[in-house]
Amino acid sequence: MVDKSYRRAVPMLLAALWCGAIQAQVVPVPPDQAPPAARAGQSGETGNLARGERRFMEQAARHGRAEIELGNLARTKAASDRVKEYARRMVQDHSKFNEQLKRIAAEERVTLPGSVERNHERLLGDLQNTSGADFDRRFITEMLKVHEKDLKDFQKAARQARDPEVKAFAEKAAQAIQEHLAHARQIAETVVGASGPRRNAQRSSGASAGASAPASPNPASAGY
Repeated sequence: MVDKSYRRAVPMLLAALWCGAIQAQVVPVPPDQAPPAARAGQSGETGNLARGERRFMEQAARHGRAEIELGNLARTKAASDRVKEYARRMVQDHSKFNEQLKRIAAEERVTLPGSVERNHERLLGDLQNTSGADFDRRFITEMLKVHEKDLKDFQKAARQARDPEVKAFAEKAAQAIQEHLAHARQIAETVVGASGPRRNAQRSSGASAGASAPASPNPASAGY
């Protein structure tokens, strides 16, 4: 009887000792040092990102890809050297940001879209059918619209993002987008402004005034 009880107790004792040894070797990892897959389970969200952060990353990927494609098109079709240089810088910056975005997406298990939006596809098609000065005007006009919207979206993400990597990405990209916008406005003064509706309206107004008023012997007094 004693021998049977002893034989049953020995395996149980060995199993308990083995489990205790395994537990003693497990070192807890702080939550902020855990890999993304582990942190995803702690946060209750895939990849540890809020839904708004994921949407921002997806939208940023689409817009970045579109602006690279538009920039590459401008590098070959633009007539102005200033427009070509602007396009080159835009492609360079957005390519760099897209690589950073891909790295964050891989860490956070976010699948980025591989295509652009339909409105960007239509814009690319329209610009492919233009050339010369007309291309320059349309391209810079669209860059003003695109970068004004992008700047608002990236600045909003920089303010609201909780993930430190997404926040830092949005802040840095917003600075570059602001520079792109300022540069586009400078180019637009010569490329778009010379034939824009506002300048044409001023010319028409000046011509009407000149027709109704007597000529002045002093050009300075006529406001020229």
